[in-house]
Amino acid sequence: MLFSVATRQTVPTADGGDCSGFCNDNFTTAFTLTASWKPYQLPWSSLQQRGWGPAAPFKASQIKYLQFSFAAGSSMDLYLDDVGLY
Repeated sequence: MLFSVATRQTVPTADGGDCSGFCNDNFTTAFTLTASWKPYQLPWSSLQQRGWGPAAPFKASQIKYLQFSFAAGSSMDLYLDDVGLY
């Protein structure tokens, strides 16, 4: 699973961000889900841009949205509870 965080620096200006050109190179980390319920902690320091867009500093105070992505063709249900940002 991929967890991505879009900030003003990675979101196109047309969508309320500050990026022009190759945008949407959001801050991302991959992790593996288990079949049983368990808490996951993903520190901001684990997030990295993929490198195809302009490099930007991560600023948690300028988050635009969070995104969860799964592999193409995967079939699953995802339940979120007690999401916290730190």
